[in-house]
Amino acid sequence: GGAAVQAVVDEAAWVRPELRELAAWAPRVALVPTALFKAFSGLESPAAIGFVIETPAAPALLPQAAAVVLDRVQDPGNVGSILRTAAAFGVPQVLALKGTVALWSPKVLRAGMGAHFGLRLLEGLEPEALAALQTPLVATSSHAGALLPTAPLPALRVSGLPPLRFPPRFRRSGQSFPPLAPCHPPASAPPPGNPR
Repeated sequence: GGAAVQAVVDEAAWVRPELRELAAWAPRVALVPTALFKAFSGLESPAAIGFVIETPAAPALLPQAAAVVLDRVQDPGNVGSILRTAAAFGVPQVLALKGTVALWSPKVLRAGMGAHFGLRLLEGLEPEALAALQTPLVATSSHAGALLPTAPLPALRVSGLPPLRFPPRFRRSGQSFPPLAPCHPPASAPPPGNPR
């Protein structure tokens, strides 16, 4: 992930030693009036400190590494949750196809809860970029295929863990693109409360 370029602190909170300690992680600190600081955030009760970070340069795709592929997923909360799940399972990269919400947008950053900084994130990819992957592709949908817990998924080795079954590719229902053909049969991930 990106390194902190500057800390931005609510001047009224500068008296708090823990905030001064956090701010010391950045090479520069800017103290701003409370009203201005509140305008920086979309939250009702923002934290009294924030950091300016440089968005990291896009890394190269790792062809033999497990990946989660996002196909036009628009909800920032869902994307953040998927990033957290990928990080928790040791999946090293997330590939976002064109039409997916920006991975570094404020709402996705908030929902990702720090997962961004432990993942290789590539965004704005064309579907043809998936041809470089040398791992099995599995499509998930809430409306098609066998239920995920019973679906015949390929075994993958992730971060040195024993082989586990993990769908490395997410897609929205009803959407398809040419690389879908090499996917294993779609697995169904029905919404909670909808056993289908």
